[in-house]
Amino acid sequence: MEKNLVNIDPERELKQVLHFSSEFNLYIAIKVLLKKDATPMRQSIYNHLLRVSLKKRILAGLYSLFPHSIQCLSIFAYTFLTCGKCPAADELDDKQFCFFENPSELKAVTEQFSSSHFQAIQVNFKVSRFLKNLQLVQLKDIIRIFKFINLLTKRFGLLYCARVTQLLIFSFFTNKNKDKVGVAYFSSDASPFSLGIISSLNYDTKTLYTPHGILPRSEHLLLFKESSFSTKYNFLNFQNQSLGMTHFLGEEFSPSFEKIEKKKLNIGIICSLTPNKEEILKLVKELSEQGHLVHVRAHPNQMGNWVEVLSNNFEPARYDLAICGNTGHTIKLLNNAIPVLYSSKLDYAPYDIYSLIEKKVLIDILHLNDVEFVLDFYNSHQWREQWKNI
Repeated sequence: MEKNLVNIDPERELKQVLHFSSEFNLYIAIKVLLKKDATPMRQSIYNHLLRVSLKKRILAGLYSLFPHSIQCLSIFAYTFLTCGKCPAADELDDKQFCFFENPSELKAVTEQFSSSHFQAIQVNFKVSRFLKNLQLVQLKDIIRIFKFINLLTKRFGLLYCARVTQLLIFSFFTNKNKDKVGVAYFSSDASPFSLGIISSLNYDTKTLYTPHGILPRSEHLLLFKESSFSTKYNFLNFQNQSLGMTHFLGEEFSPSFEKIEKKKLNIGIICSLTPNKEEILKLVKELSEQGHLVHVRAHPNQMGNWVEVLSNNFEPARYDLAICGNTGHTIKLLNNAIPVLYSSKLDYAPYDIYSLIEKKVLIDILHLNDVEFVLDFYNSHQWREQWKNI
């Protein structure tokens, strides 16, 4: 875990070297990024990324061995590659934009703001963007950014430096094109690209946000003018952390769980973002030996890129029950009246990161062989009272 993640002085660091954006807005954006990145869930994601990527493990190991001067130059070079991710001026031919990184983000915005017209812009690397944006960079800008990176690499680790400097680059290029943006849609609450863009937009630019999944509890602020939530869980967790207006636009469900008569079940294992492959395969083997039909469903943004077809590819609606680790899909399954069992062994996230076991909304996998008990739990009055807050 990074040390001193939120210990950064804007007087000493930011205001010394940055003049291309509002230092105050940029400072707030950096604090939000660090607050989110310091959460146990985000730290487990970063650790898992190193676990599944040999290339990243080698690079991180080499970086730790470099003297400060080489570390500084490495981050500086990495930072300018971010120029290729920032939208170029000639791409901004509309006044309303959805900035997204993954397809799931664009899908969430499209579904939540279905009546809105916007231009979708993915913040992925393009050589054409890199060459066009590089023409906007002046020597004085390079010097300021290098000074800031020099300060960062003296005091902080690789993760902190890489994330913050990415944010700076997005802020820098957004400031160049901010008059072209009238409305901006996001489905990323605290990433370098979303916070970098927000920190440099004009004050009267409308920024709208909707999450693309169920979010674990976090203390960071939402900096958007409006935040819309399709699930009550997200709305209750974040309504008091938004600097703008918040809306709950979803439906309230009261699922009824039907009796299961058969002994051999269709069981879905739903992977989280940080799946423990060995434990998942072990569970699949155990369930299959008991005669159950098992299907493993990958997370849309799953790290490790392993996909194994272990049974018929049927949809979750056909599950008799599901087994999940730490994933927001748990709530979606319960909404659809599919009983869910929780197993902390299925991923590398901290135990009960969504607090659903603590709130008695989920039941442990220990009760797997007592389906009647599981159904009684989910059909009980106590469970329905807890569900009202989810």
